[in-house]
This record gives sequence, structure tokens and C-alpha cells, in this order.
Amino acid sequence: MEVKFGSVAKDYARWRNDFPVEVFKQLESFGVRWEGRKIADLGCGTGVLSRELVKRGAQVTGVDPSPELLAEARKGEEGSRICYICATAENSTLPSAQYEMVTVLRAWHWFNRPQAIKEVKRILKEGGLFIVMDSRFDLSKQNPLLRDTFVMAKSFLPKDAVDKPGSRKEEKKRLLGFPLSWFSEWEKAGLRLTAGWEWEYSIAFSHEYWLGRIRTLSWYTLLSEAQKREISDRLQELLAIRYPDEPISVPHVCSVAVLKYL
Repeated sequence: MEVKFGSVAKDYARWRNDFPVEVFKQLESFGVRWEGRKIADLGCGTGVLSRELVKRGAQVTGVDPSPELLAEARKGEEGSRICYICATAENSTLPSAQYEMVTVLRAWHWFNRPQAIKEVKRILKEGGLFIVMDSRFDLSKQNPLLRDTFVMAKSFLPKDAVDKPGSRKEEKKRLLGFPLSWFSEWEKAGLRLTAGWEWEYSIAFSHEYWLGRIRTLSWYTLLSEAQKREISDRLQELLAIRYPDEPISVPHVCSVAVLKYL
């Protein structure tokens, strides 16, 4: 079954803007600078990261294969300041050796990694930075709302469809929250890890925010329209009965890997 984020583009644009901006200060503490930098943001989706980079003075080109997601990304003043291209991370159509930085947020696990690595190396300038970031629910905390929501979701989908999307499900061993094999793939390609970290944070959800957030998850796009209506109704009932007090704090974790192209 194919994940189709374009089918939830409007919800994604509204409910997935929760990337923690504290990451930028953390990156800056390692010497990363944005002002005037030419950056390619692969798998940019609705432009969550692209907009933050432009705010910090970068020249950004966002790349994503979904016309629906890009239509949402282009909205607003900041969206009009970013060049968005409908293409894949494996074949971005961008010029070679022109970018000082390539960024990926919440998307590397969806790519064909060997092909995407070749493309990153092709478009990066020598000595450029490749920054991979991910933010997600912290399932290790045994949060009751996460548990109840995912138990419900699993009743609609094949085994493991909810747990680890994309290539994250291929491997249990982790480093900084990423599959361990990714680091050896990057290293073999001449992308050397220069900094990396993982940190915890929380997001406060209203009932509306939680329902919207769930509609943006990859497994939700696999449901039929009837299933979407059913799970929405059941989640609303769950929230009203078990979690009547708003907001509800849900633990998250953010992972960052900074690599240099040698």
C-alpha cells in the first residue's frame, strides 16, 4: 500500500508545523550559519523547514514530489520567497555542486537511500553540509494517549503499519534515534558525521489539534474514506471520555545528524 501525503495536504499544512525551532540554536552552537547560504531542502513537504531557513536569511530551494503539498507550501509571504520544485530527492533536477547545504526533515526514511545519497553528493559543493533531522512521538515514554490512539489504529491496518514508517522499520539498532546502518551508508559515501544529538520535548494538544495531527500520519493515508470517518469518530469519543481536560501533553523526541561532504 502506497503512502500518499498529498491526500492530506491541507491537514499537513495546518497541523504539522510543530518542528522545535530550538534546533536552530543548537546547530548554530556547532558553527552552522544560515545567512546567505544556498540550501536545498529535500522532501520539503508543505515547507515547514524551508520557511524557517528563509527567516534566517538562507536562499532556499524546496524539493518534493507531491504537487498538493507544494501548493500548500507556496501559500503566504514566506512561501512566495522560496523556489519550490516538484521532483524527487533521488532526481531533484537541481544543478550540480551549487548548494552549500542540503537539509532533510522527517523524510529520509521515505527515500531510496542509495540514490538519494548520490543526489545529495551531486548537488552539494565540496565541504558542504548535509543535515538530516527527524521529530516524532517518543513512544518510549508509554504515554497513555499515544498508546490508546495507536492500539485503535492497529485495528484498522496490517501489522507494523503504524509503528515505524518507511525504512525506519527495517532495523532495530539506533544511534541518535536514526537506524544505525544509515551512518555507515553516509560514511562510505564520504559524508562524515561532525555533530549529532537527540533531545526530548513535549507538545500540548487540544482535542482538535490531536485529531488534526493524527490525520497527517502516514498510516492514516492508507485508510479508506469509511475507515477515516470511523477512526475520527472513535478518537473523538476516546478524547471526550478518557482525556476531557485540555491541553494534553504528549512527549516527542528530535534527532539531528550533521554531516560534511569531503
